[in-house]
Amino acid sequence: PGNVIYYTNVGATWGALAIERISGLTFENYVRQRILDALGISTSDATNSTEWLYIPHYSISVYPAAMLRMSAHSLSIYLRLFLNNFSLDLLQNVSLMNEMLHVSRPEGSLDEPSVQYGLIWNWLYQNNRHLVGHRGWILGVTHTMMVNEKRSLGVVLLSNGDITCGDSLAKQVSST
Repeated sequence: PGNVIYYTNVGATWGALAIERISGLTFENYVRQRILDALGISTSDATNSTEWLYIPHYSISVYPAAMLRMSAHSLSIYLRLFLNNFSLDLLQNVSLMNEMLHVSRPEGSLDEPSVQYGLIWNWLYQNNRHLVGHRGWILGVTHTMMVNEKRSLGVVLLSNGDITCGDSLAKQVSST
């Protein structure tokens, strides 16, 4: 009885499956053809350089969540289009943008009460500011991509700070 809504990366998995079934393309090819190529983004992966730190190739169980690897430059192209409601080539109408930003869980969560969740995007109240964007982390990588409420200014932060281990240094990196 009733409704319970929680943010989960599993939602991206279900979305990818729906896209594959409807489009007849693999999710990876769909994203490449319909989004990245349209934005002029040619690189969306990261090479594993043993000159830095060797981490064997890995994936996560909720593919495609956290698996799009982009440079700050490529991510800034995407964010600039987000600031301007994308183009009609990507979104058929502005109401789709409103759907992405609609808050489906206004009460936040116990561990992040200042965060409200929409469709992949989330709203964050921090230092008397209302920001929208996406934050995430996987082994060895942390990212934040946020814009102000009026969507007139955005920032992309990429870090090799690992916050997955849960120690005091990880918490400090996460809160920065």
